[in-house]
Amino acid sequence: MDEATKHNIRAQMAERWPSEAEIPLAKLAAAPFPKLVISGGWSDAFEVICDILERELGAERAAFPATGHGLMAKGEPLVRRLVEFWVGAGRSREKGSTRN
Repeated sequence: MDEATKHNIRAQMAERWPSEAEIPLAKLAAAPFPKLVISGGWSDAFEVICDILERELGAERAAFPATGHGLMAKGEPLVRRLVEFWVGAGRSREKGSTRN
C-alpha cells in the first residue's frame, strides 16, 4: 500500500460520519460572507451532499475529481482555487456586495 493511500485511510478513520454532522444551514446561508464548498470527487453520495450545500448556502462549488481524502495534497490547483475565491470575496466586500 502506498503512503498516500495509508494517509487517506488514517484520515478517514479519524473523521466522524457525515450523518453525525449538525450543519446550521439557515444560519450559514444568512451569514454575510461568501461560501465555497470543495470536494474530492471520490464518492457520489458526498458529491450530492456538496451539491445540496452549494444550493442551500448560495455557495460557490469546486470539485477535484479522483482526489478523495487526499484533497490537501492536491497542491497548486487547490491553492489556486482558494486564492481565486478569497480574492473574489475581497472584491465583493470592497464593492459592498452582500452575496453569500
